[in-house]
Amino acid sequence: MLLIALGLGLLSSPAIRADDNNRSIVGLWDVHFYSEGAELFETHVQWHSDGLEFEVNSIYPGAVCQGVFKTENGVVKLHHVVFTFDANGVLNGRLDETQIDTVGREGNRYQGRST
Repeated sequence: MLLIALGLGLLSSPAIRADDNNRSIVGLWDVHFYSEGAELFETHVQWHSDGLEFEVNSIYPGAVCQGVFKTENGVVKLHHVVFTFDANGVLNGRLDETQIDTVGREGNRYQGRST
């Protein structure tokens, strides 16, 4: 699965971004997930300076998930846990996801893959 994110720049932390040559992922992002060229869903992801990540997505009302991440040289490795729901919105399981994301040189977008 491919993801592409655009930063909501006014909501990110300029102090933290400046320390990492504008390649910090910390802040609030509007993210679009794609598979084989088709958009699957849109989500808002908050990346916090303490290494925690929180996501609210458009898959189902109230669908939220969270994770922990580490960064190095603009590359972000995320371990993310997700609850899954059936077509009626009934909880039916969970999954663990790993994302490897790369923050763009300008610090206002990132993209990556998840497994």
